Amino acid sequence: MSTPATPDDDRSPQVSPVGGEVVLTEVSVRAGHWREVLEADPGTDGASSADGAGDDVPGADGARTEPPAVDAVVLAIGASGAGERADEIVERYGIDLRAELAGDRAEGGPAAKADTEAEPAAESAPASAPAKAPAAPAAPSATPGPGRPGTVTRIPLPRTLPGVEVPWSDLPATLLVVSTGETERDLRKAGFAVGRALAGKARALVVADVNLAPELWAAWAAGLWRQAFRLPSLARTPGGRGPVDAVDLVGAGTEEDLAPALRTARESVAATHRARLLTATRSNVKNPQWMARAAQQLVAELPDSVRARVHVDVQDEAKLAERGAGAILAVGGGSPTPPRLVTVTYRPEGTGEHGEGRSSGRRIALVGKGITFDSGGISKKPTSGMVTMSTDMAGSATVLAAVLAAARLGLRHTVTAVLPLAENAFGGASYRPGDVVRTLSGTTVEIGNTDAEGRLVLADGMAHAIEVADPEIIVDVATLTGAARIGLGTTHSALFATDGELADSLRAAGSAAGEEAWQLPMRAEAEAALRSDVADVRQTPRGDVHGVGGTIFAAMFLRRFTGGRRWAHLDIAGTGRSTGSGDGLPAGAPTGVGAALLTRWLENLD
Repeated sequence: MSTPATPDDDRSPQVSPVGGEVVLTEVSVRAGHWREVLEADPGTDGASSADGAGDDVPGADGARTEPPAVDAVVLAIGASGAGERADEIVERYGIDLRAELAGDRAEGGPAAKADTEAEPAAESAPASAPAKAPAAPAAPSATPGPGRPGTVTRIPLPRTLPGVEVPWSDLPATLLVVSTGETERDLRKAGFAVGRALAGKARALVVADVNLAPELWAAWAAGLWRQAFRLPSLARTPGGRGPVDAVDLVGAGTEEDLAPALRTARESVAATHRARLLTATRSNVKNPQWMARAAQQLVAELPDSVRARVHVDVQDEAKLAERGAGAILAVGGGSPTPPRLVTVTYRPEGTGEHGEGRSSGRRIALVGKGITFDSGGISKKPTSGMVTMSTDMAGSATVLAAVLAAARLGLRHTVTAVLPLAENAFGGASYRPGDVVRTLSGTTVEIGNTDAEGRLVLADGMAHAIEVADPEIIVDVATLTGAARIGLGTTHSALFATDGELADSLRAAGSAAGEEAWQLPMRAEAEAALRSDVADVRQTPRGDVHGVGGTIFAAMFLRRFTGGRRWAHLDIAGTGRSTGSGDGLPAGAPTGVGAALLTRWLENLD
């Protein structure tokens, strides 16, 4: 039977669910000239937070405390200023980098560094420095400006120099110049670079020298927030610097103009980080029961007003057997930790249990592959292929994160996330090649390879979604086929859809979120490969799999279980794991791809 939404089902080992927390830099929109903001008392005057909270934060005793002093200034310049020299840029902001030397005036200043990872210069000279007048510091005019979008130029501002009266004593010790560019992609890159350069700082002032639409500043903030993710570590002494605590954005517009776009961007990135945290948990901790408890915990942590509109249902192996969910039970049969089927439903305010009462919204089902570890089963993977298989439940983490984001944003659609969870192990009770299993929909499937298990749990997951949610649109997400990575690499997810309008809307949402997808065809030739002599459908193609295309065949298989609904399939096998370059994640780490895409898509869906 269904288990209650409490963490009582405790047959999985070790720690509590969700081994980490989503920590995002607080971004506040500030009014006034940046010098005035910098010189003002570091309280809350003129500021409002992107997440709706004030700038003052509670202390340990519950009292309100002021934010920390600004310890970095970032000059954000547009494309028109990208070719300027460093001295020209800072002089436009009224910053005097000339140093008054003892007895002489020199046209010099601190040397700029086009290196986002470089540390600022020491704040004072060593005690053993010789007592003689130094040569004039190198002129910043010799250093080019930031150039292409995402490049950060660091200009250290020492507090003192021997024999020099520094005119920048009213500024923080760190001055950065960043080129924003003009596209959403450029702005995300610039925000990410600034976040990396500000790591370990308490508070930074970002001065906008470019007129951009709120959506573009939201893209910049999304880049900053994406960089804030830190992979959970079980090491005794985890290292690395945390993200900057707070950023004040000055000159970008009013809080009223920017708040809606910033809020969507923040929840989209938070969804990405939640998906990453779940997916990064190792499989000696994470199994189907753990994931079910994690879903319950994440719902329990929602604000009271939001939690009232979200319902969690967990079905155990006994309930699945009673209902005839033979596919998910077959996949999980070889594991000592049996499957779970989790349903998380968000209903907008004023919507009934079956979606009635709110005609303006749609009924959407999101189904995510939830294989908590994939050994390949009897069709065993090589060891090298198993190393990253604790991330094979990335699809379920993605759809869970997306429904939570929809709830937090108060979107107008009824959204149901279905997580079919199983561990594909091998043992005496494992399913075998040649078996015929009956799915929840009643369709029988001939098994050709136990390592093609993801499509089986998705088949039962979609049948369940149709039964409990009566969706108008189904979107499934899965690390499904290695062929997707071979065909599209690691930059684009493979997208299939029953109609062009649905495909276009998902691609547009992906582009806006920085998660690109590329549509692939569903070929009629694959239908012949689906035919079985002993069942309704084959799980894997007969004969030459390359003649059909593994990714295409898998999509054609899944379409058999959509009940004629509008449907899209995202294969994230190539994009769901990091390559270790450009995204701040180590190779093999989960990217959380799809969570931001689905959040944007749900928000924009008519």
